[in-house]
Amino acid sequence: MATAKQTVEIIAYLTGERRNRVNALAREMINSGLLPISVGRDIKQVPPASAALLLFAVAFSERAADASTVAKKMRGIPCTTDPGKRLGDVVAAVLSGKLAASQIDLHRDSTGSYSATVQFGESRMHFSAKNGRGYWQTTHSMNRMGLAQLQYILGRTDLPEDIEFAGVKTMEAGGAEFANGG
Repeated sequence: MATAKQTVEIIAYLTGERRNRVNALAREMINSGLLPISVGRDIKQVPPASAALLLFAVAFSERAADASTVAKKMRGIPCTTDPGKRLGDVVAAVLSGKLAASQIDLHRDSTGSYSATVQFGESRMHFSAKNGRGYWQTTHSMNRMGLAQLQYILGRTDLPEDIEFAGVKTMEAGGAEFANGG
């Protein structure tokens, strides 16, 4: 599994979000206990469930101070098409490679509604929640290639701590982009 710093780097790279924004969201989540904290030589690894929470924070939080609250809320929202399933469990299973999704779409609109769709070939799972407020609309969509890259990085244990994901320096998106439309 990747460290918190490596998870921030790859999620910033794949989402197209500024690294300092993703880092601020991650810092808030570390402070609230949703991401593991590393101390000295005790470098903690980020499990797929925690990486899913950081994805939710990136897609749905408007402020860093809201990251933990929003991530926890999104983790628990129920599936409207398959009752009993929760978004956090499904996305964590996809990121760990236990489920093979072809696409994940995360959407926040200006009325404060959140929605997520996880596509598995021909079938889809849809999730939705109302936050009560919102200022802008954004959509993040990760295709099969982006999911594969994220799964690969999260599954590695031998990555250098100072890894940087920036264009051709470390890896090319190659159609794996996590498109951010606003």
